[in-house]
Amino acid sequence: MSKFSILFLLIVFLTLSCKNSVNKSDSNSDNNINTTTTSIQQNNVDVNENTKQALVLEHLPNIIKKYNSDFYQDFLAYLNLLNSFIDTEDKVLIVLAMRDSMMVEMSTIIDNYYYNEGEADWDTWALVDKELDTIGFWTIYAEGMFVALDVAPILENEIEQYTSEEFKTYIDFKNKFSQSLGGEYPFMNVSVYYPAIMAGEKMYKNFKSSKYFDLIYDDYLNCLSIVTDMHKVSFGSSSSDCFYSNLTYSFYPFATSCDDLEFIIDEYPNSMFIPIFKKITNNMSVIDVDTDNENAKAEVFAVVIDKFDNYKDAGDKIFEFLHQGKDIVHNLSLKNNNDETLYYTCYRFYSNKQKAEDALKNIKSDFPNAKILHVIVLDDFGSAIIVD
Repeated sequence: MSKFSILFLLIVFLTLSCKNSVNKSDSNSDNNINTTTTSIQQNNVDVNENTKQALVLEHLPNIIKKYNSDFYQDFLAYLNLLNSFIDTEDKVLIVLAMRDSMMVEMSTIIDNYYYNEGEADWDTWALVDKELDTIGFWTIYAEGMFVALDVAPILENEIEQYTSEEFKTYIDFKNKFSQSLGGEYPFMNVSVYYPAIMAGEKMYKNFKSSKYFDLIYDDYLNCLSIVTDMHKVSFGSSSSDCFYSNLTYSFYPFATSCDDLEFIIDEYPNSMFIPIFKKITNNMSVIDVDTDNENAKAEVFAVVIDKFDNYKDAGDKIFEFLHQGKDIVHNLSLKNNNDETLYYTCYRFYSNKQKAEDALKNIKSDFPNAKILHVIVLDDFGSAIIVD
């Protein structure tokens, strides 16, 4: 963070009076609130003498000072802002903006601490984790190990009382998206993405023209892709599993769970995408893989709609289709005879040609330009070439 930014934020802080309390609904914050302390204790230094019920952080200040002493003053400035009197949306924005601007540096510091000390002292790490959550930093894990920070809920009472409905929805999405991250297999439990999708759906319906919708668009699209762009893979008579994205069949990282769609259908009956999920579960893309064949792992017939030069444009079109209630769910990247990569929006794909022809007939009235591409899959990461 630049010295100018810090100076500006501190000037803003000096214009704010001190708030009476910091409330968090999450039980993780219980050990971090001292109801009798009248100051924020940072290495036994009172940084705000007038604060009444203030955050008491036992571990984080020492960790930050040890691993990045220059950043320590930024950290104290953030805590002062967090504990200032906040009664407008602008003041909420100031605190959140400073928190977000600190994310990269905080992630680096906590990563260094975790792998140098925290991993070997799990009891202390658990307390550090709680302190991070209390001040708005969500810890993300993979295989039980810390990998990154993202945003955690803060200023919940202030946001509820002083901010607009579109801002509340935006913050709700950001918090829920953050909580969906992590895990050894990132696509295995797709239902964890659905709370964020519901917040994104609300933003789309009510505040599509808002600047906040633009800020969540990419993450919202990513969540929808994870939940909808799945297919079954049959490995002969041995097994049948589900995978995310393109024509993949590598268990890491693409393994997913088709059963989660049934859970989502039951758990979120009012979501606008439920009709699409029902269509997917009743008619999912399926490919048959022969892992022993060195030349062609799978033969696939893909029912495609539109062709694009890049992945993003195809994804944007799928986003549009999904919000129109159309179950065009796959973003396929395929190579042609000139070794060019082309991107297609795809309805379904099958190794069974007759199924592809039936699917084409099913959607031809809505998509008259739809056609079948004959594709050969070369490896478990979905690399494929167009035959005809």
